Amino acid sequence: MSKTIDYIEPIRISEHVTYFYWGRHPDHPVIDMRLGGGGLAVHRGKQAILVDTMNVPEEAVWMREYLSKKCGVREFRVINTHWHADHIGGNAACLGDPIIAHRRTRELMIKHAEALEAGTLWSHPPIPVVPPGFTIEDRADLWLGDYRVEVHRFEIHEEGHLAVYLPAERLLLAGDMLEDPLWALNLRFASPELQLAEYERMKQMDIERIVPVHSTRETILAGGYDKRIIDANAAYLRGMLAAADEPDFLTRPAADFIRNEIQRGVLTWWEPYTEVHEYNKAAVSRAAGKMADRTRKR
Repeated sequence: MSKTIDYIEPIRISEHVTYFYWGRHPDHPVIDMRLGGGGLAVHRGKQAILVDTMNVPEEAVWMREYLSKKCGVREFRVINTHWHADHIGGNAACLGDPIIAHRRTRELMIKHAEALEAGTLWSHPPIPVVPPGFTIEDRADLWLGDYRVEVHRFEIHEEGHLAVYLPAERLLLAGDMLEDPLWALNLRFASPELQLAEYERMKQMDIERIVPVHSTRETILAGGYDKRIIDANAAYLRGMLAAADEPDFLTRPAADFIRNEIQRGVLTWWEPYTEVHEYNKAAVSRAAGKMADRTRKR
């Protein structure tokens, strides 16, 4: 086992799914380490699909070594759910393996390769950029023997974001489209209305459990989230949009928008998400201004 990593905790979600939790480190210089998260693997027999490769190559090496030694995996494939650094940082540890992503993920990785490799995005450390060699558009099926792994595109959080659905377990691996307690809003590539509609489409799937990348250890240990996290994340965006024109909007805390979900135990507050909420308020303000401009032009 790699000796450079001592903070990853493998959590078995089911017989065929393992979540590699990197923990929550509130004083870490990298925001994703402050927020907490992990990578996922779907494995059966000698085959595994890594769903994202985490922050840096060393973490992906750790995952691969664990799966090889503990689960007997010999053949690996990779799915990058989207191009953000904490999801592709370990691709360089998977050279020679098929790496699969949406076409836009590949294009955005190449577009931002210089910044990713220089470490000038999101205070993330420099990473070698290894783009996917295989791309999909809206839908694909992969197989581990007779075990089907469905890949679905949703227009939420980032262009070309993929979710992985395991129909045999009614389990959705949601990437960054769902987070606890709130998600980072990107309203530039798709309108808020479209992203909310995509949440409704997600809810129509036969889902029993959900595992996002950024989540609480306790909920993952309990087997993951249910569909209420979809409603909770959608409600956060709706509430932000409804309040965007209020004079005190930019000073309002996240608690104003997720209080009910916290009280009902659907979400759990974690203080580093204050940073994400401040970013989100600026994003919603920009989007609200653009919508107002379009309305005036009519």
